[in-house]
Amino acid sequence: MDETEVLEELEGLAERLDMQILFGDFRGHVVDIESGSCLLKGKKYIIIDRALPCREKARIIAGEMADKTLEGFYLSPYVRALLEGVRTEKKPARPEGNAGINESELEKGGDPSG
Repeated sequence: MDETEVLEELEGLAERLDMQILFGDFRGHVVDIESGSCLLKGKKYIIIDRALPCREKARIIAGEMADKTLEGFYLSPYVRALLEGVRTEKKPARPEGNAGINESELEKGGDPSG
């Protein structure tokens, strides 16, 4: 599956999820504009710099869809794997301050360090 096909499939999925994708030229503006999503009057928009390569455009769209439930939609195995990969990247890491702490010891008032 080439990058253009991946992008087209993600664009179609966005449409089915009632998310509108807007492509624009972000160069030469007074303020810096980055690709991403915004909410306007209750509708979610994904804005993407037209100058980005297909792979990056697809990654941005996939990132904006990572929190959606997609079980009812047919997706090619490649696109489904891409979305799953983005979901995995977005999962919050366990705070390091709690690493190795036995929470039952904390509840008992014991010393968590051993």
